[in-house]
Amino acid sequence: MQKKALLVDLDGTMLDTSQDFLNAFGVIAEQYSLPMPTLDALKCGISGGIKGMLQASLKDKNDPRMPEFSKLFLSAYEKTQGQATQLYPGFEQVLDFVKKNNIPFGVVTNKFEYLADQLLKSLNLRNELACLVGGDTAARAKPFPDPLLLALAQLNIQASEAIYVGDSKRDIEAAQACGMPALAAAYGYLTPEDNPHEWGAEAVIHTASEIIPFMLQDTKG
Repeated sequence: MQKKALLVDLDGTMLDTSQDFLNAFGVIAEQYSLPMPTLDALKCGISGGIKGMLQASLKDKNDPRMPEFSKLFLSAYEKTQGQATQLYPGFEQVLDFVKKNNIPFGVVTNKFEYLADQLLKSLNLRNELACLVGGDTAARAKPFPDPLLLALAQLNIQASEAIYVGDSKRDIEAAQACGMPALAAAYGYLTPEDNPHEWGAEAVIHTASEIIPFMLQDTKG
C-alpha cells in the first residue's frame, strides 16, 4: 500500500545547510578571535542547534558567553542562510516522485519556522510543501510527537499512512511516539557516537533516493 504522505526533517535530511552555518560562525569567530571549527566538526553539532554548533569551538557548553554568542550566531545565520545550502543528492528525485504521484509532502523541523520558511523560499522550494512545522510551531518540539501530530492534522492523514525521515534519534523518537513509520538518514549530521541502526527506525538509508521504495510499500508502522 503506497503511503499517502511524506514528512521529512530539514537540516541534514532534505537540505545540507552546513556551509551556511559555518559561514555564520565565521562572523563570530572573527569578531571574538575564536578558533574556527572544521566543517565536519560543525556538522556533528548541528543536531544540537545553535549551542551544539558553538560547542564545536567553545568546547564548554557552560561557557558564560554562550547566550550572547547564540544571539550573534542567529543574527549572522539569518544573513548567510540559503547562500550555500543545497538539496542532498537524490532528493530531487524524491520531489519529482511525490509531485508525479500527488503525494502531500511536508517538512517538520526543529528549526524556527520563520527561518525554515525563509530558507525554502530562497531556494524556490516552499511551494513544494503541503505543510511546514517548525520547532516553535507546536507546543513542544521533537522528540515530542507534537510537531508531527500537527502536520498530520493539517494534511488530514493518519500516522500509519505517512512516513517520516530524519537524521537524528529525536526524529525517530517523535515518529514512534505518534505511531508513524520512520527512516533514519545516515547521510545527515550524525556524530561519531550516533548509531542509527539502534534508533528503532523502519530502515537506515544512505541516500535520499532510497526514500522512494519505502513510499511504495506497506510498513510495520
